[in-house]
Amino acid sequence: MKRFFLYILLFAIPVALVMATLEVIVHKIPNNYSYKYNYIKEKGNTIKTLGIGHSQMVDGFQPKYYSEASFNLSQVAQQYDVNYYLLRNLIDQMPNLRRVIMPIGYLNVVDSMQSYSEINERGCYYHEYMNVDFDGRLPIQYYYECFNPYRAIKKIVSFYGTKRVIRTCDDLGTEKATMHSLPETKDKLYGFTLKPSVTSFKIDYSDFFGKNLYLVEC
Repeated sequence: MKRFFLYILLFAIPVALVMATLEVIVHKIPNNYSYKYNYIKEKGNTIKTLGIGHSQMVDGFQPKYYSEASFNLSQVAQQYDVNYYLLRNLIDQMPNLRRVIMPIGYLNVVDSMQSYSEINERGCYYHEYMNVDFDGRLPIQYYYECFNPYRAIKKIVSFYGTKRVIRTCDDLGTEKATMHSLPETKDKLYGFTLKPSVTSFKIDYSDFFGKNLYLVEC
């Protein structure tokens, strides 16, 4: 039995070292989550207007056009529960905050548990780079990037190998290359049928979309 445990230990040590190395390397890669968190930690006392929410805000809220200091704390698919945790964690860093701008979009019509079930993988980014603990609700497999070796290695290769930029937001948190530009939206609208796309979600939204389907068909 002792020999068995010794073999397990001899196997586990190299695996642990590889995982730890992956974690250290990938953690140092600049990304939107770490940038926004560090910005507020360092300059939060200057912020008076904060935009927070999902993709509508990521590239729709433009702090550079505000006369007072503003910042965009949004991320793609960022739900209300995540907004709550972020504000709870960071509100003390923004003593001069006057207003928070938060959108109401289709991603926010589901209840909090459904919303959370879809954001588990992204929960890793909030936990690791923005210090969000989700009150213990986050499964352990999403605690660190190295727990998904394929994704971690892909990021490392992309950043160090092909020199692909991981951080895509500007200095004030807004996406540099908008994902909702009018030409792109037009192409999407004419490129597929709206009705099937709206009703093809994994979660049953029929009660919500059934009543409002005529709006997107107009």
